[in-house]
Amino acid sequence: MIVSCPKCNARHDVSARKPGETFSCSCGNVIATPKKGGLSWFIILAIVAGCSIPCIGILEAIAIPNFINYQHRAKASEARINLMAIKTVQMMHFAENEAFMPAGPVPATVPGRMGAEFTPDDGFAQIGWKPEGKVRYQYEVRVTGPRSAVAYARGDLDEDGQRSEYKLEIGPEGAIGQIQETDPLE
Repeated sequence: MIVSCPKCNARHDVSARKPGETFSCSCGNVIATPKKGGLSWFIILAIVAGCSIPCIGILEAIAIPNFINYQHRAKASEARINLMAIKTVQMMHFAENEAFMPAGPVPATVPGRMGAEFTPDDGFAQIGWKPEGKVRYQYEVRVTGPRSAVAYARGDLDEDGQRSEYKLEIGPEGAIGQIQETDPLE
């Protein structure tokens, strides 16, 4: 085994010396022969990796479902926001015409997680409502009486065939109650 002096960088062969034995270099520096044994960096790294992999797995098991749930909640907010926008334009239409305008369902089928283009039908075009970009929900307005309507948003974000539905009752003064949700994260 070769050892270099840290002071002058002279190289010394210590293979005949005992581990821990000291000797003097030509520059006067005292050098100790390295002790054999101990854990190498490779073994320490393998131990640390072996312990950290299960910890990473546990963190993934907790984080990934929470992240997916967070994504669904964020995408579900589209339905609430658009229902409130539909309510606003329907109220403006009622103020001018003393009647609510039936509209939809648009798109023709309930979109999945990737969304679909929204092409307004005659009802949505007459009240002037069109969301920007793709939508993940199907929107519809049903007139339920001379002074009432119900706006719906239907979606299937996880594409399992089970739909979520958001419903908002509308009167001439605005929303009648809160948005009602059926399976909001479906």
